[in-house]
Amino acid sequence: MNYADINEYIYNYIKSDKTNSAIMLTSEWGTGKTYYFNEILKKFLHKQNVNCVYISLYGLKDLFEVSKNIYFEAKFKRFNKETKAKIIGKTILINLTNKCGLNIEINNSDLKKIYNSIDLSGKLLVFDDLDRTEIDILSLLGYINNLVEQDNVKVLLIANENELISKCEFNKKKDEYLRIKEKTISDTINFYPQYDLALKNIINSFNSNILNKLSNDYINEILNEINKIDQNKPLNLRAFKYSCQKVIDLFKKIRFEYSDVFFEEVFLGIIAFSHRFKSNKCKVIEFSYELGTNKYPLHKFAYDYIRYQQFDEDKIKKDYFAFCENLKKNDINNVLNTLYSFPTEKEHVITETINKIYEYLKTNSICTSEYSKLANYLISAKYVLGCNNLIDNCKELMIKNIITNKPIDKEKLIYHSSINLDNKDAISEFKEFKNKLISNSEINDNIINFDYKIENIDSFYNNIYKNKELYIRNRRFALLFDNTKLIDLIKKCSAHQLDLLRGIFISFYSPDIVNIFINDKDSLIDLKKKIENELQSNIYDKIQKLQLSYFVSNLSEIIKNMN
Repeated sequence: MNYADINEYIYNYIKSDKTNSAIMLTSEWGTGKTYYFNEILKKFLHKQNVNCVYISLYGLKDLFEVSKNIYFEAKFKRFNKETKAKIIGKTILINLTNKCGLNIEINNSDLKKIYNSIDLSGKLLVFDDLDRTEIDILSLLGYINNLVEQDNVKVLLIANENELISKCEFNKKKDEYLRIKEKTISDTINFYPQYDLALKNIINSFNSNILNKLSNDYINEILNEINKIDQNKPLNLRAFKYSCQKVIDLFKKIRFEYSDVFFEEVFLGIIAFSHRFKSNKCKVIEFSYELGTNKYPLHKFAYDYIRYQQFDEDKIKKDYFAFCENLKKNDINNVLNTLYSFPTEKEHVITETINKIYEYLKTNSICTSEYSKLANYLISAKYVLGCNNLIDNCKELMIKNIITNKPIDKEKLIYHSSINLDNKDAISEFKEFKNKLISNSEINDNIINFDYKIENIDSFYNNIYKNKELYIRNRRFALLFDNTKLIDLIKKCSAHQLDLLRGIFISFYSPDIVNIFINDKDSLIDLKKKIENELQSNIYDKIQKLQLSYFVSNLSEIIKNMN
């Protein structure tokens, strides 16, 4: 039954049922039973001029508390004043008077005021959380039986009946429960939530610009990912609502611009994390990316905010940049894999793919070790599809990038998987271009590929770290620098940039591998002397000089460790 079917069934029960019995709505915890009542059923019944008296039994300890809650809910709730007939809640009244120790006749004028004020005619009395109450379930069902049988009240029970039966089994009351249930409850409706509708309504309830951008496809993705955690435990709607609140609070604090894709990954990781705990699927509270899903991991900054209310925008920004880099890397891999399968792809797909490759080559984003294989497939496509100018432009960019990105792992340029070229011109073109790639990848023995401009220093640092293994393989690093130009660069460096530069040298010349670079010793001694001379200059502030003194100390230690 969908929501509309259940609505019609319950409305018919209120208007037409003559069995003097209650009905039950049951499903697992967190599946949205209460949400369905509040957001769907109650609004539907209101349109039919039917009001509801809602009582949560959660935490209630005796029947007096139940009666008291019904009385105050019915007494102070704004009901339709045009109701003609009244159902007098004798069961409620009896429990109120018994608990208070009152022994008075029903015609007592004060009591009649209370008696007449409890008007349940034409209304639905809803008892939620039947499985969470502390009242003895057999006594509670007897109370409900009196309401429906003696007072003709229409009663809807909302419960996780599996949990209720488990409690009865534990207390050895299962058979008695089933016997009384058969007398009191006519129909049990198994509730299957319409999750897509429930999630949309929950999102809309927050009236948040952050959440309102989410698409229907993303909502389906939420359901698919949670289903992968445990097919027997569908999405816990309380967990989803909690996740909505947390992600709104978190992202309201973020001041830098971020992409929708980043937000969606973080949000789904939070949803998965919350679902695991609400569904008792996770006992360990220590952080792990696996608290999210394989596709949408839980981010550490989101975990810290949810668990400890810690917010560090710098960490979030760093996480975001890493996310963007990883996203770009994955997209590049997808683009390359599409090209590498071009004999089985559609023509327009490959044409679009080559255009994407050109754009990535313009930003020097494709790993240079991929260039020989990439050129092989581009040239193959050129002689099938055309695109001569576009592919020639790609080749020019590859040569430009390979010169900029020295040193290069030549083995990957020489040996790679490829597609067979059956055109003589294609074979000749690829052979010539591959040789050009390899020749341009050679390292000049005396010069490192850097223009020593301060505006390019960050990309220089990144390139150095990226190719560290290749420098180690070639057994030289400091030897490749022009120390005079390096000193000119140092004069323009901030204290932070000097710290980064020192870090590069410390990283390369660690004690365990320092002797690999024995040929760098003279160059290091020369650099140390030049920096010592700079310490006598007045162009540096005190903190810059502190960094330079650190640098001298670091170089002295490196030189000392060289045999």
